[in-house]
Amino acid sequence: MTSGRRSVGRGRRPRGLLAAAALGATALIAHPAAAHTAQTTRTVPAAKGTTYYVDSRSGDDGAPGTSAARAWRSLDRVGRTTFRAGDRILLKAGGSWKGRLWPKGSGARNRPIVIGSCRCP
Repeated sequence: MTSGRRSVGRGRRPRGLLAAAALGATALIAHPAAAHTAQTTRTVPAAKGTTYYVDSRSGDDGAPGTSAARAWRSLDRVGRTTFRAGDRILLKAGGSWKGRLWPKGSGARNRPIVIGSCRCP
């Protein structure tokens, strides 16, 4: 019997939010306090990819998603996009989504695909 913890093999790192998404997470909430903590304690290398915004309240899945003013609304829209190395997916802090966060694509060694939150207007 195990205690419910999953082990990570040597040389492998847990994928955090992506791992939770792969396990079928059914609800996601971007909390403003968590966004502030993540921004101050985590350093991510500068990326030259595209930044995509997701806003559960005023977003529109028909929008390009490349600015806070033209953000996507749903996690389903994120899942229909193939992201490239250096891209960022920013969920608006305070938003709430139902469904699965399952982005497609692949990062590179010094250009990961970053999932985070923002305090967008």
